[in-house]
Amino acid sequence: VREKERGTIEILRAGPIRPAAFIVGKLLPYGLICVFDLLAVVIAGALVFGVTMQGSFLLLVLLSLPFLLAGLALGLLISTFVDSLQVAMYLAFLVSILPTNLLSGFVFPVSLMHRLVQLIADLVPARYFLTMLRAIYMKGAGLDAVLQPLLVILLFAAVLVGTSVERL
Repeated sequence: VREKERGTIEILRAGPIRPAAFIVGKLLPYGLICVFDLLAVVIAGALVFGVTMQGSFLLLVLLSLPFLLAGLALGLLISTFVDSLQVAMYLAFLVSILPTNLLSGFVFPVSLMHRLVQLIADLVPARYFLTMLRAIYMKGAGLDAVLQPLLVILLFAAVLVGTSVERL
């Protein structure tokens, strides 16, 4: 959105860069930052709070990548709809941060929500990520135990990336 505001997006569009390459170029650096943040949280959890991971750290990192991709792609998708950074930030809050906190099962168990709210919660990728996270981190589960939520997150990521590329 900032590139739209400054007019630099037109320079990029005039060049030989395809939309898919542009999206990858935007996602990659932020994806690396997210992986670094994941490492920092795991280390802080162990050192500060004494919470140790029961499962595979490598599996956790690998299965976090599709969720991170989905989240970053949602941000890019939002940026294709709006022309103001402030509007993009408000919209991102409304469609990602707020539903993630309230409907993912992190704060309130999804099983205790009204059935209609549970159906809406099914559209929140963080719900599936939390299922995987708890299984790997707390129970030491392997890939077979988290395959279903992983497939749902991969579907979210594919739809969001594809839609972002199409809109761009």
